[in-house]
Amino acid sequence: KKSPVKKKPSKNGGNPEDYKILVVDDHPQTVVSITTVLDNEGFKTFQAYDGDEAIEIAKAEKPDLLICDILMEGISGFDVAKVLPNQIMMFLTASEADELRKKEDMEAVKFKNSLLILQKPVDTDKLLDVVRKLFHLPKRKTFW
Repeated sequence: KKSPVKKKPSKNGGNPEDYKILVVDDHPQTVVSITTVLDNEGFKTFQAYDGDEAIEIAKAEKPDLLICDILMEGISGFDVAKVLPNQIMMFLTASEADELRKKEDMEAVKFKNSLLILQKPVDTDKLLDVVRKLFHLPKRKTFW
């Protein structure tokens, strides 16, 4: 699948600090853990703890990616996606039940800029691989 990101990478493959990512979840620990990983990679991150706050920050900051929990108090992640139809989204879910997960998958594909649904707790290596691929960034270098 072709990356929906319009920015062209620089000759050196681009830099994480060129990209803004908004992380939204009503569980503060999830937001903190994901933004910490992204911050450590050099991305510019923003945090929101509900759908209303996510919409407000997204409209003001215009993030390149919004990572959003599906089930939150008040406005759901899917509702956020409806309000921000051009926003590139990655959804988070704690759902493990096959039937509920299938419903979430079917709902997510309705959004043209939905990348995928990540299972919580989030596999940070997979998250970083997807984000780097999305932004045309080179794979991380390991030093051991």
